[in-house]
Amino acid sequence: MEFCGPTIDDPGIDNGIYIAKQLSAALDKGYNAYLYWWSVSQAGTPGTPTNRQALVDFKTDGSYTFTKRLYTIGQYSRFLKPGQYKISAQSGDSDLIVTAAKDIDTGKVNIVVINDSP
Repeated sequence: MEFCGPTIDDPGIDNGIYIAKQLSAALDKGYNAYLYWWSVSQAGTPGTPTNRQALVDFKTDGSYTFTKRLYTIGQYSRFLKPGQYKISAQSGDSDLIVTAAKDIDTGKVNIVVINDSP
């Protein structure tokens, strides 16, 4: 699955939620990995097409910021681990997108929930 977000120059939570929904959809389709190609942006002029698409955004003054998409992807990698198997999970609330995985050896279940409410 390959995609391009609706607003590539958006480091905010809306783009983070969009990326998280894409990651959840990939797992629902049986994919066992997800790769976000653009990890770090080079310092550039704000608003250029190559700026603010990465997970870490370097600024021309040497500072940097972490985009919300880094945090939303991070929730999956923090809680869903190699060796776990995706299990069915859902919420009665249509704004909540649930992904769950179970460790067969320990029986431990981890859950990631996306709150897509306005």
